[in-house]
Amino acid sequence: MRQQIDKNNVQLSGDMEGSFYPSSQAEIVRNVVLHTPLYLNGGLFAQNITNIGGGTVIGPVLATAEITLSHPQPGSPPLKFLSGMNATLSIAITESGKAIQETVVSHTSKASVVVRGDVVSDSVKLDNALIFGNVRAREVSLVNSIIVGSIFAEETLRLENSNFVALSGGRVILKGRNGCWLPYATSLEPIQFADLMLPNGETIPAELRYLALCRSTQLGCAFQEGGIACEPFVTGQCGYHQVCLGPADIHPHHTEDGRILYALNLAQRALNLAPIEREIRQVELFLKELLMYEHLDKSSQQQAREAWPEKLRPEEKELLEMTVEML
Repeated sequence: MRQQIDKNNVQLSGDMEGSFYPSSQAEIVRNVVLHTPLYLNGGLFAQNITNIGGGTVIGPVLATAEITLSHPQPGSPPLKFLSGMNATLSIAITESGKAIQETVVSHTSKASVVVRGDVVSDSVKLDNALIFGNVRAREVSLVNSIIVGSIFAEETLRLENSNFVALSGGRVILKGRNGCWLPYATSLEPIQFADLMLPNGETIPAELRYLALCRSTQLGCAFQEGGIACEPFVTGQCGYHQVCLGPADIHPHHTEDGRILYALNLAQRALNLAPIEREIRQVELFLKELLMYEHLDKSSQQQAREAWPEKLRPEEKELLEMTVEML
């Protein structure tokens, strides 16, 4: 591991066994720059954290102020945080400026940032990120990202061209083409569906596809043309419009404490729910395999991997294989 120290500014690169934590009170205010190539086999604690290029941090990452990331150069490895990220003030990645076809929602291999574990801060703004965990913040903004977990925002939650398992926010705004594994989305205000205007003047209509309907042979392509990351959908070429949810599927519910909670509800649709229930169980199986794998012994892990082709859809298996590679 190479360390360049200039007063309170530290640049890390190369390989390092063990964590990079403060050894004195004065070092608590250090700012750290992660410089490619980087492999830190431990955790990281700093006041502010930034990066130049990709790299891997195995342990937990904590910033007492901000984590501000930039996208690695095209063709270079992504930035990986394999035990989650936590920052007091904010976690953000600059906008990539990439066409949607060049992001993770088109193909899972195109992520700029990969996180295994929860992402927690007061403010979270991510672009072209693949998160195997939950996102929790007062304010959340996710663009062109896949969250294999739930999103919780105390106040505003903005989602643009992204996929998630479930979400809850004080105010939820869905822009462009989003997707959900489960039809669980709640908001203290009516959920807004907003069209997305691109710099070239193109308008992307607001749509929320429900992956259980995408898997259906009755309403969707059964994942034959796309999947969790689906280029036909994000580019507007998907012809299976019945897989999408919209304002008509949002209904108010009165809570026990007298509040009104707005939530997705498929009860108004004339659907055969049996196939949907099967797909929900399939999603639950996928998430169980994802969350339990690292807690198994070596023999059980091998047995689990051998069973994936029969249990899971090809793209679910691909995501699990990607997770295994990070362990």
